[in-house]
Amino acid sequence: HARNIVWSSADPADADGPALAPLWGDPTGGQASGYMVRLPAGSAARVRGGAELRAVVVDGALSPSGQSAPIAPGSALVTRDAVDLSCGGETPCVLFVGTVGRLSVEPMPGAASGG
Repeated sequence: HARNIVWSSADPADADGPALAPLWGDPTGGQASGYMVRLPAGSAARVRGGAELRAVVVDGALSPSGQSAPIAPGSALVTRDAVDLSCGGETPCVLFVGTVGRLSVEPMPGAASGG
């Protein structure tokens, strides 16, 4: 259930910034891992997985770098590189992310934090 998800700030210095919720796996051992990622409305972050990052938009108006329009909930994103994501609209963006190894979510400089 959504209320059972335990979110941790991606950047301890910014409690209102992007957040992660580990679902399964052992990222320290280079194994498959699953996460929920939340970006506040109006924010942007660089998301980087292990060898490959697979994500599905759960909610929000999420725009990957290079896209002129947001991708809709239910849309998938697969990359072997870091991807810059911005969350437009009035509500936070939520993604399900699967990767092998560590997941990094870094707030983008100059992006507004949600609240």
